[in-house]
Amino acid sequence: MKRREFLKQAGLVAAASDASLAAAEGAAIIVEADDYLANRPPVKWAVTELQAAFQERGVVARLVQRLQEATPAEHCILVANQGGAKESVRLSENTMGGRPVIQAGATDIRGMVYAVLELADRVRYAPAVFDALKLGAQVSDRPANAIRSISRCFQSDVEDKGWYHDRAMWREYLTMLAYHRFNRFSLCLGLAYDFPRDVTDSYFFFAYPFLLDVEGFISHR
Repeated sequence: MKRREFLKQAGLVAAASDASLAAAEGAAIIVEADDYLANRPPVKWAVTELQAAFQERGVVARLVQRLQEATPAEHCILVANQGGAKESVRLSENTMGGRPVIQAGATDIRGMVYAVLELADRVRYAPAVFDALKLGAQVSDRPANAIRSISRCFQSDVEDKGWYHDRAMWREYLTMLAYHRFNRFSLCLGLAYDFPRDVTDSYFFFAYPFLLDVEGFISHR
């Protein structure tokens, strides 16, 4: 066997070994039934993102309601209400029931979403998947600005209709904004002209005539 072929085979064996080890360990994401914040729809969505991040790394992540439901081979993550300032993020290592538990939480819904997505990002990009669960110290973070906004402008049916009607793009785009902790989004329609005469790229200029019947407005639809 040539040296290059040997290295290739050795790498495949090592990769298979890592994958089987990750699959054997697994993760249990604990969302207790009586935790109001953890069971809100936005937080549940963030938990599905965390599960997807584990799945991308070849690890099964089960959703359970109690610590006792986790198997000895599973790493435990508790999504739970914690104290702190508005929209703050907290990740901490604790011992519960005699076993280590990573706790992700906040004091409000947005903070809970950001905490779970922070953990999902760590799982997705850590050199080894379970390195993401070795915090070392408590992570406590809070956005510097109360309003974190971004806008996207639709101004041309030729240039912009493609992404405007692309449902997959919207899911990925808005998910990205949530991961980066934006809390405002605006869709801008038309351009800032005083009037649309002889303007060919003012598509959807003032959206309300196209979408709503406004009192006192004569519709030509």
